[in-house]
Amino acid sequence: MMRINYNFSANIPLSDPEYPQKAKHLKNAGVETVWLFGYFYGQWESSVEKLYKAKKILEDDGFEVCAINIPFGHGGNALDPSNPSISLDIGIGWQNRTDANGNSLINTVCCANEQFLHDSVDVVKSLKEIGITKIFYDDDMRLGGWGTDLQGCFCEHCLERFNYKHGVNADRRQIITNPSLEEPWKAFQCASILNFVKTVSLDDITTGVMVMHNGDRQHGIDIPLIKQNIPSILFRVGEGHFNNESFAHPLAEKAIVSSIHTHMRLVENDELCYSESTVYPKKALSPENLIKKIKLEISCGLKNIYLMSGTWYLTPEYWEALANARSELLELDASVHEPKHPECNLIWHI
Repeated sequence: MMRINYNFSANIPLSDPEYPQKAKHLKNAGVETVWLFGYFYGQWESSVEKLYKAKKILEDDGFEVCAINIPFGHGGNALDPSNPSISLDIGIGWQNRTDANGNSLINTVCCANEQFLHDSVDVVKSLKEIGITKIFYDDDMRLGGWGTDLQGCFCEHCLERFNYKHGVNADRRQIITNPSLEEPWKAFQCASILNFVKTVSLDDITTGVMVMHNGDRQHGIDIPLIKQNIPSILFRVGEGHFNNESFAHPLAEKAIVSSIHTHMRLVENDELCYSESTVYPKKALSPENLIKKIKLEISCGLKNIYLMSGTWYLTPEYWEALANARSELLELDASVHEPKHPECNLIWHI
């Protein structure tokens, strides 16, 4: 049966005077699980004490409560570009991703050095102590931007480790132009993400990773490898098209479906897959188009619908649309039996 998820700050139940009404919105829309903002780029969005208090309030109101952390992903302010007060700083001792041209990219932390891994494990331990048992990692769990180019982190540290591992002496340009280095480089980047995921997947913690639209091994994402090492891991399958303009493109529906089916086929377990029902930036995707997108996701066989809107909270018109569509969405969900996930040609040019 369809299950709806949403994520937001602990400050909503703790200090928002409109929380009682928002809780009603969540219930009317069918939201069962709330993923509270946790640790973003090396900083707590809310203190552990606040997270604990918010968790208790939400649980008393009947919600399952989990956490969402952001260790690394794409560049810039991925939380809310309309809010200039959001910090783009990263953790002390952490390192941004370096692209193939040697540029350091903001908010693309990726080098899993000792400090990064140490801090990340401490965060999981702290969340575990307050009763959190599921943690999703966003934004997304990848080491590259959208596209077909060979990507990854090309910092001096990564280059040194890659060259040592493979007994070569390649620079950035050689890695992206020498065909014989392409597969070793992909494997090296995928191993970096796998190492992080394994490190933070402590006992009694269910880990989830959010895969970018068309995300693949060229971005450091090897779904079968991750699943082989952590069979119970959750995946949010990448979809893109979070605004009205891109969603209206003639190939948008086909592009969304191809990415969903590609990732679900690799996961091989629909129960572990979550949608990317994202509105981003603020109000960029209309409530009507959000419902259309969710219908598309359900038709592909997704049972876990994950609403997301950066750090701003979906406004009442979205909740009204979700509540009004709930019966139709449930009927559609009930009509989808044993969905197949064919091999698809991924669409990159829109």
